[in-house]
Amino acid sequence: IHHNRKKLISIMNTFYLVTGMILLYYAGLCIANYIGVDVGKADHDIPKIFGDHRLFLIVEMANLYCILCWSVALFIFSLMVHAAHYEFDYYNEQVRSIKCSLETDEALCKFLQEQIKIHNRLTECVKHLDMMFHRYAFVMIATIIPTTIFSLFMV
Repeated sequence: IHHNRKKLISIMNTFYLVTGMILLYYAGLCIANYIGVDVGKADHDIPKIFGDHRLFLIVEMANLYCILCWSVALFIFSLMVHAAHYEFDYYNEQVRSIKCSLETDEALCKFLQEQIKIHNRLTECVKHLDMMFHRYAFVMIATIIPTTIFSLFMV
């Protein structure tokens, strides 16, 4: 990706910011739970589902794992989709920039052949993104299962 690199970098910076905020939030929750401070208006018996409130760290770590898996998968998929979109935009600009001032029919044919090859590679990238989406959906389902199990533990 040579074009719109700043936009892709801003997506990465957003990912780092969100991941840092998630880690800080869960670190604060783990520390508060470990020292026995009540956070929020939740039932005070929930952290004692394993007998001792310090063992609630297991649930918090499982939730952190699920949230981090979701955010990493979401940001990677978002980054790939945006990159493909920007490449297609650049391709469309290149096709629109065809000028009738090309001196010969051979030059025009050569330019169009190059654009067709680029288009074929871009469609292959879209096919690979579609295959990645299947893996993304699997990751989402795989992280929902532990979240549901730990939610049922709390119930």
